[in-house]
Amino acid sequence: MTHAPVAISVENLAVAYVRKGRILPVLQDISFSVRPGEALAIVGESGCGKSTLAASILGVLPGNAQITYGTIRVAGLDTTTAGFEELRAVRGTKIAMVSQEPGGALNPSMTIGKQVAEAVLATRGCSATEARARALELLTRVAIREPQNVARRYPHQLSGGQQQRVLIAMAVAGDPSVLVLDEPTTGLDATVEAEVVELIGRLRRETGAAIIFISHNLRLVSRVCERMAIFYAGRLIEIGPSAEVIANTAHPYTNALLSCLPSPSHDKFANPVAPIQGEVPRPGELPPGCVFSPRCRFATDACTSAQPSLEAVEGTADHRAACYYPEKAEGSVTSIPIERGPASADDDYVLELEHISKRFRNLVVCDDISFKIKRGETLGLVGESGSGKSTLARCIAGLTLPDSGIIRLNGKDLSLRIERRSMASVRAVQMVFQSPENTLNPSFSVRAILGRAISRLAQKAVSPDRLEKLAENVRLPQVFLDRRPRQLSGGQKQRVAIARAFAGQPELVLCDEPVSALDTSVQAGILYLLTRLQNEERVSYLFISHDLGVVRYLADRIGVMYLGQMLEIGTSADIFAGPRHPYADALLRASSLDGGETSPLPAAMPDAQVTEQSCRFAARCPRAMATCISAPPPVREGENGHQIRCHLTLEQLCHPGTPTPVSIEA
Repeated sequence: MTHAPVAISVENLAVAYVRKGRILPVLQDISFSVRPGEALAIVGESGCGKSTLAASILGVLPGNAQITYGTIRVAGLDTTTAGFEELRAVRGTKIAMVSQEPGGALNPSMTIGKQVAEAVLATRGCSATEARARALELLTRVAIREPQNVARRYPHQLSGGQQQRVLIAMAVAGDPSVLVLDEPTTGLDATVEAEVVELIGRLRRETGAAIIFISHNLRLVSRVCERMAIFYAGRLIEIGPSAEVIANTAHPYTNALLSCLPSPSHDKFANPVAPIQGEVPRPGELPPGCVFSPRCRFATDACTSAQPSLEAVEGTADHRAACYYPEKAEGSVTSIPIERGPASADDDYVLELEHISKRFRNLVVCDDISFKIKRGETLGLVGESGSGKSTLARCIAGLTLPDSGIIRLNGKDLSLRIERRSMASVRAVQMVFQSPENTLNPSFSVRAILGRAISRLAQKAVSPDRLEKLAENVRLPQVFLDRRPRQLSGGQKQRVAIARAFAGQPELVLCDEPVSALDTSVQAGILYLLTRLQNEERVSYLFISHDLGVVRYLADRIGVMYLGQMLEIGTSADIFAGPRHPYADALLRASSLDGGETSPLPAAMPDAQVTEQSCRFAARCPRAMATCISAPPPVREGENGHQIRCHLTLEQLCHPGTPTPVSIEA
């Protein structure tokens, strides 16, 4: 191991919150260090103390929080005892942070250029003119195209990936030696995530900054960070080289997190993902002994009597774990199979779409979309933000009126306007959104929310038994029925949203990114729930997601959309095995589901109207030919209904080396 001086060291840190006179420990006995140019991942579920650690490092803890013990040293300064002026002097110049939600971190009333220039002025002694020039340099440095144009825009005029790049530009304005990244890629498309990850890696190489990467995405951080620290209930329970931690897990909790990630070895029926039973204990409610013991199948009396210390794993130098039985960690999770129901008949279609099109002014959002979904089948829909996935789902739900096309439900034409649909049709087609907090009435209890859904959709009296059975079906404990949405976790809110959608026994549920913002363990629970409900109720899903690992796990068939067009559709097995459209191939490379290096697309998505009369993907395609910009591509027919819209033949798509690409202008 290198003996270079550390950029940041945390020693025996303990942090507590004071609530109603009670001192509630949030972090206990946290110690680690990060050297210049090194990246350390901080991984764990919500409530494990990751964001509290970030706030402690930056010296921005809320007023009711206090550091009760330990030190945090950055550039020789102990930030736990430093005064306001001392902290202000090192923020931005020695340590900086990139938060999870750039939309909330950027000022909506200021242009991008002014905000980046402000960051420059705060960290460098320069004039306003120099700050503006430096701001453009920073935007260029984080690979924003046309920085002068972007500098004149406001945050709402940028994509999520562009907003995240702006935050990174502001964070590196003062060339900090430590950069804290708090969930910087959560909710981003696979291609944008790959771009941000590549950017972080490049900046790290150029600046030599130490990176602390906070995330719940084990697959992502294992690619980005050399070392990994696993947090649980405010304690550091495992730490070591990322490859070693992944390959030779030494704590049952780490293995449980890994088991939550959908992989090629999983089957949603025979070998489903295994959600971690139970929940992270709240501050002040920690169990005696090992904090993970209530959720661990190997817990013994020794585990419940004393918290194990962080000890070196046998045969390793840098891998440590806080577990009495590290040799049992890899067998700590068992999967509960789901009995597969009968297959649908070949002509048993719940949904049929024919030539659905939608424009917003001159922008083509959905262009001549046609597909069918069988009863009990899941069609996964993937593509970058702006590809038209959510608009298509809203058209099916009747929330957005398409310009043309036909929608059939059980073989019968369905009105395109929701107000003209019968209650039976409304009940049959339900939708689950990405952010349940935006769709659940904050003034109603869960009991009232579900009761209204039952009375409206099922058109039946709301009996306590029926309501409680609905909650039981989504594994929502009865104790939560009298709580309001703000009193629930993200996973609990999503279970309420799913229960509400199933209140009227729907035939088709449109799931729009229902797990993208959830912890890995909570995501696994929702995926298991959706599979079980589908099997029991014979419901069909249109499942929209940017996480190709999740789509591969859940979907029977997959549709790939780009700039409003369906570029490819086929069975999940056929799309992952190939041949596939160059765009689908780019999405897979960006996701790097095999754990290898990511390969981001070369440029941002162009405007739809620019490429409407040619191949939509031509401007970004590494295999584009002259014909790609002169004529719309034909649809190639493969086996099992596999369709690919491309000028390349299926044989050529099977051999990425042909034909020779022709340079074209975007």
